[in-house]
Amino acid sequence: MAGPDDVGERFSLPAWAERADALLAVLEGATRRTHTDSVAAIPDAFVAGAAALQHLRRDPLLPAALLPSGWPGDALRTAYRAYQPAFAEAVASFFRSSANDGFTDR
Repeated sequence: MAGPDDVGERFSLPAWAERADALLAVLEGATRRTHTDSVAAIPDAFVAGAAALQHLRRDPLLPAALLPSGWPGDALRTAYRAYQPAFAEAVASFFRSSANDGFTDR
């Protein structure tokens, strides 16, 4: 029967956690920037959100007993849930300002 050490090796848990921690910091920063400078933040926020979502899809979703302590999966999911409405509002703000600037689809 595989133990926690075997699982860590099979699923590359340390590498996944390291990348998740880095993405968490980037995603939280991108989310904050959408609140203060929404239109300018869109490109970086898009990339951060896409990278976080792609990484979350690779989370092995193992039972807690098999995960190392401090596993960042839940924190990254929570940050992504906070990012989604912030990013959506930034994009909506861009389109509202574009419409108000006289830009229309011709």
